[in-house]
Amino acid sequence: MPIATLENCKINYIQINHNNIKDQQPEDIVMIHGLATNLAFWYNIANQLNLKDTQGKQINTRITLFDLPGHGRSSMLQSGYNCDNMSSILSELIEYLNLKKIHLITHSFGGSIGLTFAHKYPEKIKSLVLADVRLKILQPQQLLSNWHNWEILDQQLRQININISPDESEAGFQLLTEIAKSQVNQQNNSSVELKNNLDLLPFQQNIHTAKKWLNLIETTPAMIEFKQPEPITESELQHLKLPTFLIYGANSPNLITKIKLEQLGNITNSYIVEKAGHFFPLSKPHIFLNQTSQFLEKIIKIESNIPD
Repeated sequence: MPIATLENCKINYIQINHNNIKDQQPEDIVMIHGLATNLAFWYNIANQLNLKDTQGKQINTRITLFDLPGHGRSSMLQSGYNCDNMSSILSELIEYLNLKKIHLITHSFGGSIGLTFAHKYPEKIKSLVLADVRLKILQPQQLLSNWHNWEILDQQLRQININISPDESEAGFQLLTEIAKSQVNQQNNSSVELKNNLDLLPFQQNIHTAKKWLNLIETTPAMIEFKQPEPITESELQHLKLPTFLIYGANSPNLITKIKLEQLGNITNSYIVEKAGHFFPLSKPHIFLNQTSQFLEKIIKIESNIPD
C-alpha cells in the first residue's frame, strides 16, 4: 500500500476507483475508521459503494481509506491524538493526494475528527456521514450502565475476567482496552455471546491489532488526548451548514449524541439500524451501504442541479 509522508507522520492509505472515466473529475469520498481498528474496517464497504445517477449509470467515484496515526500501518505520533490535530492531519492528507472537495464517511471516533474537520475546513467538504458517533461536547459521559442489556453484558464480561464499574464515565475506552488485553492473553476464545452482544468486537481474532492498540495507549498520551472534547461549541454546531446523515444502531451507547444533534437542527437525514449496536457497518453492511448510498446520491444530484 502507498504511504503519504506528511509533516509529522506517515499515513498508510489506499484508493479505490469506481467507473474511472478519463478526463472526468470523480466524486471524492474519504472514509475514517474509529479507534483500535484500521482502514480494513471500511474495505469491503468501499468496494461495494457503487453510486448511481438518476439514469441508473454508475457515478465516477474515488474512495480513499487510510489508517489513523498509531493505527494499522501508519506511524505513531509522540503526541497529538486529539481530534483537533487529527483533523489537521486529514486536511494535510487531502492536499497531499490532491483531492477536491470531499464527501466524508466516518464511524465512532472518526466522526469526532470528521465534524472537527468540517468546522475548521468548510471549503474542503461536501457532505458528512456520522455512523454511531459519540460527540463528547454533547455526551460527556459514556456509562456502561446505560448500554443496551447492560446486565447481560456485565455477566459476559465477568466470565472472561473483565470487571467494569457501571458508573465508569468512559466505559467505551475502558472496554476496548480490557478486551484487547483479554485478546492478547487469549482469554476470550469462548466469548461467542459477548461478541454477539457487542455486535462485533473491533479486534475479533486479530491479536496484532489488539497489541497495536495496547502499545499505543501505553507508550503515548493517546488515551488522554482521545478523551478531549471536540473544539467546537453547540452554537457552532447549530450553525454548521453541511448536508449531514446520522446512522446509528438501535442498541448503540451513543444515541444521546444522535438525539442532541437532531435537536440542534441542520441534520439532513437520519436512520436507525434495528437490532444493531456500535459496529453495525460490519454486522449489517448491506443496510449501511443502502442508506449511505441513497444519501450521497441525493447530495450529488442536488449539487449537479439534476431535476427530479
